[in-house]
This record gives sequence, C-alpha cells and structure tokens, in this order.
Amino acid sequence: MKRKVVWGITVMLLLSITFSLAEGKVFDLRTHKNLSSPIGIAFDNVPHLYESHQGKKYGYSGIFVGDSVKVSGETERDANIEIVFPSGKIVKITPSDGYFEKEITFGEEGNYSVKLVSKNSGKQLNEESFNVSYRAIPIAPTLQVKDIINGMLRTNDWSARESINWNHACAAEDGKNGTAYLLIVKSNGEPLANFKGKQFTTDKFGIAKIPFSSKSIKIYGNIRAVRYDKLVFDRNGKLIYSSVPQKIDAFVNEKTFYLNEKEFFSYVFKEAAKNEKDIMIENNSGVKFSNVEIGKNYIFEPVSKVAIPAKITEKNGQTYVNAESLLALISYPPSEDFNFGIAGTSMRYYPDRIEIYIIERN
Repeated sequence: MKRKVVWGITVMLLLSITFSLAEGKVFDLRTHKNLSSPIGIAFDNVPHLYESHQGKKYGYSGIFVGDSVKVSGETERDANIEIVFPSGKIVKITPSDGYFEKEITFGEEGNYSVKLVSKNSGKQLNEESFNVSYRAIPIAPTLQVKDIINGMLRTNDWSARESINWNHACAAEDGKNGTAYLLIVKSNGEPLANFKGKQFTTDKFGIAKIPFSSKSIKIYGNIRAVRYDKLVFDRNGKLIYSSVPQKIDAFVNEKTFYLNEKEFFSYVFKEAAKNEKDIMIENNSGVKFSNVEIGKNYIFEPVSKVAIPAKITEKNGQTYVNAESLLALISYPPSEDFNFGIAGTSMRYYPDRIEIYIIERN
C-alpha cells in the first residue's frame, strides 16, 4: 500500500513539473493536431492548414466566424507571423524563442493568409491560406451519412484530427446530384436569416440550399460531400439495380446472403477489376495494392492486417463470401497507415429485396 502511495505521489510530481515547464502552452495530446506545415509553422490547435502527414490541402481551419481563438504553436524560423483577414486587416504575432500564442477574433468569412515575415529584412518568407466559415448544420431533407448507415460512425483519433464529422457529410448517389439544406447560425447559435454569404443565401429561417454532385468534395465550411453506391437484390440474390451497371452474382442459402467476392471487389474498387483481387490502399508512404486472402472461414487484407470472420462457399468454380463480412472488411475504421476510402456501409433486408449501400469519399 505504501509503495502505491509513494508511486502515486511521484507521478503527480512529474506531471506538475511537466506542466510547469510547458509554460501554459496548448497541447492536444489526444489527436496530435499540431502537424508541421510546409511553411515552417506547427500549430498546436488551429488553423488546420493540412489534413495529413502527406500535406494534402484541407481548406477548413476549424474556426467559425465570430470565434475568439488562442492561436498558438512553434516555428523554427526567425520570423514574425502575420494573419491576414479577407478584408486585408493584419494581425501580427511575434514568437518568443520560437513559441507564439495570441487570442484572435475571426469576425470575417472567407480566406485568411498565414505569412512568415523575416524579423531582420521584413521580407516575406512563406505563405499559406485557410478558410473561416459560418457554422452550418445539415437538416432534413438532406441525406447524410448517418441516415444511410442507420446510426453513427465510430469516432477515432484519425477522423478527429481532421475536425470533420463524417456522420454529417451530405451524400449523393454515384452519377447524380444532391442538395444540402444547411441551417446557418451565428456564433451564439442564432439563425442567420435573410443573409447573403460568399457561398450561400439564407431564407427567413436561416436555411441555405447548396447544390452538389456525387463528385463534390466540399460543400461549405466543415460540411463534406460523399458519394454512395446502391445495390438492390431480390430475396433470391438476383441483382435488380445498381448505381453503376455491372454484374455481381449472388444467392441466398440457409438465410445467408452470399456475394461473388471477385465481382464485388471489382465493383467497389476499379483496381480490382483490372488486377484480379488487388485493391488500392492509400497510406503515408504512397498508394499500395494488396491481394485479399480468402480462407476457410475468414477474409484477410495483409496491408492493413484486417481479418474478418466469414462464411465461404464455392459455386461453379467461383468463391462466394457472406455479404456482411465483405462490407465489414472494406468499412473497417481507417488509421494513419491505411485508408480504403470507404466512409461507411449498410445492408437492409426487406420482405421483397436486399439493399446494400457503400459510401465513398472523393
């Protein structure tokens, strides 16, 4: 007991020393949002200039119009930081020993710039931009990811780092268009009625209608767009509708719905159609291809090391796998190391049909 008490006190002392050395700096240890950007700044919190270690453009800062944010971080360059508002207003930040923090009220909608300016010469060294938007809330009749999957996607550090809630992404069927109905609100939550923004106009209720297509990526602010494929089979397994016309053989045996695994992967992943069962996986080291292994009672993808229990059967020289297992494999929660590009899946049984939905990110 005494050892446990001494150990507890020791841990508390170490933590207190750690936080005292931090000198009030803001750290996000759970989601590691302080990714270095190519302009030479590592932000502790916001803005989010890039969405991954690969340096992909992100565009959404994590800031809404009217927010007052303590922007903090570090830079290795001997330079001042300038935040340039859409109107041209400039807020200057002078780092001390490479560290900076300043509370800024972002009262304008639009694109802001982050500039590094040499302390000695005043010459601009580098520049990047980010966007500040009004807070938008998707409402009915907008079709969202959470409506298609009949629930909510599991949140994790990988998605949290992006500051995007994919449950509220707006969905359009592959090859078709959709409309996002967005309730636009002020920083205090009050609807922004009869207002014309840079990308929308609201009605008397504060609702904006923004059209998008299945190829869209962003709709407005932190609201993303996704596309989905819909497959409809009769209760015997015959394909009667698909978003993209393509053969997928299936059948029902002892209340289990089986899909031809090769044809299924070929439908979802175009790479599989070209390269047998190879599917594309995007990770930090680039794009990789992997051959899905079919066992006696499992399916396995070696790059992600994801294994799913499955019912396997053979018919006319072809391999068939129960649909639930195939969907579980491709919709397995992504991580930093791999990403199938699938935002979610669902399967619905009706008296006269079986429907499958596959949501993909553009």
